[in-house]
Amino acid sequence: MYAIYMLLSFLTTAAVVAVVIGLIPPSIVVRWGTKQTRGRVLLYYGLGFMVLALVADGVKPQDLIAKDKEDLANAPKFTLTATALYKAYETNEVAADNKYKGEIVLVSGTIKNIGKDILDKPYITLDGSGFLGVQCFFEKGKESVLASLSKGQRIKVKGVVSGKFINVQIKDCSLPSAMGNEALAKAPMITLTATALYNAYENNEVAADSKYKGKNVLISGTIKNIGKDILDKPYITLGGSGFLGVQCFFEKSNVDQLMSLSKGQRIKVIGVVSGKVINVQVKDCSLPSAKFTLTADELYNAYETNEVAADNKYKGEFVLISGTIEGMSKNLFGNSYIALETGKMSSNVKCFFEKGKESELAWLSKGERVRVMGVVSGKWASDVHVNDCTVQ
Repeated sequence: MYAIYMLLSFLTTAAVVAVVIGLIPPSIVVRWGTKQTRGRVLLYYGLGFMVLALVADGVKPQDLIAKDKEDLANAPKFTLTATALYKAYETNEVAADNKYKGEIVLVSGTIKNIGKDILDKPYITLDGSGFLGVQCFFEKGKESVLASLSKGQRIKVKGVVSGKFINVQIKDCSLPSAMGNEALAKAPMITLTATALYNAYENNEVAADSKYKGKNVLISGTIKNIGKDILDKPYITLGGSGFLGVQCFFEKSNVDQLMSLSKGQRIKVIGVVSGKVINVQVKDCSLPSAKFTLTADELYNAYETNEVAADNKYKGEFVLISGTIEGMSKNLFGNSYIALETGKMSSNVKCFFEKGKESELAWLSKGERVRVMGVVSGKWASDVHVNDCTVQ
């Protein structure tokens, strides 16, 4: 019975894929007859999907049905950011209680605090407003789950909203490992352009999957399209080749991040590569935000005091640095950079920009104070280097 069910499930999925592909060029999946139209794609494969789905449901083993019911009962009713949940309660606590209280939610946000309450119950506080936020409580004995977390880290938490008491509170919390936490949070980030990622899959999909699939990536590219898929999930398509590219999917709760974007704009996106289905696809996406905000002096002094400790804290992390421009130039590879003053002779924080982004520096001048966001790459000779920079 399992074998029959799995075969029918596979055929059902294949029918869905055929419908999606066939709506673009019908001739790919309708190989017979003189009329190769979208209507025939829907007739053949859409009808096939419905029949296969009904038969598969009829032969589904009872233990899988029971598991589905359990998963459905424990599935989050709402997926949103901690900031959105906090603002809902701040705006109208009665309305927020009516909507969220007692419901299972999946909340994403940045850790502001990790601690224990007066009853020794462990909790994480996620960003909200000022000192307040969304306080997520875990059962006693689950301290080990929080041991690898740190302030400033972005995570997702599942739990039941219990209302507002100073902070918005969520009880019975857990960290869903499949939702972008744990190993992914610690995984090194691969930095590359959307074109390079697309070309890697175009040249050898097997090799590209082996190298990138399931990996955390920072992708830069030009926006070709902004839209929603058939499940209403927002996405950005970054430049690849022709009509195709790298499709970056965001959670519905993060749609506000896309509001100010436009076609032709050059941006960076963080996400997890999920493979190629027509486009190369990247899931769980977000636009980079700084984990640390500090001055050029503070960053340089941290490396000057203890390079090992500074690398452990800052290397590979997004930072927002403020400082005074000592000079602007290019390195041997033609990459433009800003050198920020550190108070030390011949020692700077050098902020490097991608080729083609020189226009960001055109209006700057020596002695001007600026804010720059980028990824710390460590100390080289007497300078601290920050890559993939943008002027804020």
